[in-house]
Amino acid sequence: MATVYANSSDGYVGYGNSAGWATARDASTGTTISDSGASYVLGVSAYFARRKYSVYRSFFVFDTSSISGTVSSATFKVYGVTNSGADIIAVQATSDASSLATGDFNAIQGWSSGDNEGNVTAYSSEITTWSTSGYNDITLNSDARGHMTSNSTLYLCLLEYDHDLKDSAPSDSGPKSGLYFADTTDSSKRPYIDYTEEAVVASTDAIFFGANF
Repeated sequence: MATVYANSSDGYVGYGNSAGWATARDASTGTTISDSGASYVLGVSAYFARRKYSVYRSFFVFDTSSISGTVSSATFKVYGVTNSGADIIAVQATSDASSLATGDFNAIQGWSSGDNEGNVTAYSSEITTWSTSGYNDITLNSDARGHMTSNSTLYLCLLEYDHDLKDSAPSDSGPKSGLYFADTTDSSKRPYIDYTEEAVVASTDAIFFGANF
């Protein structure tokens, strides 16, 4: 088992306090961004409060250049904080996530308007429980593991599943989940991926020339 920690450039981009759901959810540019905070209680959320809609997405970058073999298993570990109401999914982000700005609100591979479940590249299944006092284990699928194997960098986004991904306006507050980022000074709460590489088996085949048997 090996470990790779998220780069310190991780963080969230959000669009807050919009009078319309489509304005917040389908924006190409967010209204707020942080790539240096220790944690955020709204890190993955899509909610309705005071007659306004808000959407927050969290982005992570991992240096996978040291991986030389095939990744056979991988678990993304994220420490939660305060809120736990959002169902969450990990999806492939674009390379724009390597340096976050408000313009990276939709830096998600395949993202468009409408229900995006069939458009994005999912890196996990839907996560329906969230701990606020420990690590949450997100099992990464074959697409994520394949990108870890073949690419030098893994770009990943955590989205709220039921409303943000599926494009369904929330009501009555709406789901929120909080999480820690790489910039936390508490090293026991930093996001990371545990992964296993398949062992490389040396070939036993040989070709002999000029040998007498």
